[in-house]
Amino acid sequence: MPRSLLFTCVFISIAFSAPTLVQAESPRASVADLAWMSGAWAGPIGPQQLQENWTHPAAGTVAGLIRIIADGETSMIEMVLIEESDDTLMLRVRQWRPGFIALADEPLTMKLVEIGDRRVSFAATGPGALKRLSYSRPSENAFHIKGEPSMGEGFEVHLVPVAK
Repeated sequence: MPRSLLFTCVFISIAFSAPTLVQAESPRASVADLAWMSGAWAGPIGPQQLQENWTHPAAGTVAGLIRIIADGETSMIEMVLIEESDDTLMLRVRQWRPGFIALADEPLTMKLVEIGDRRVSFAATGPGALKRLSYSRPSENAFHIKGEPSMGEGFEVHLVPVAK
């Protein structure tokens, strides 16, 4: 299966896999630690285009709006909310097809498992296609996303800033 198709299948099937639970204690963190994520990012995932727009941390949250474009049409929209909870961070993801058709009744929930200089990783706390999701910014012009699905191979996507 081409890597781009696998990536899309993993994102679209987040709510349809067996549960994976976080076992480890979460590190202490606040959304202010994620200011490096802010901005508009884009890049290819095979023949598709991934666009991510992340807000600046405020009021205990950081939010991301994600869109996948294929053949000139939106194939999926995703909202990611990272929020402070009990001195750590929780990530929640919801996805929709065009027409605002929800792909799941409940969001995928993940808990912070690792945080460092311009990198962060979350692990699933319940049902979902992903066991782990990580973001990093190795340079000013690079934003990386790594995912470890519950089944199949992992994926990595490299995005660049969107020109203003």
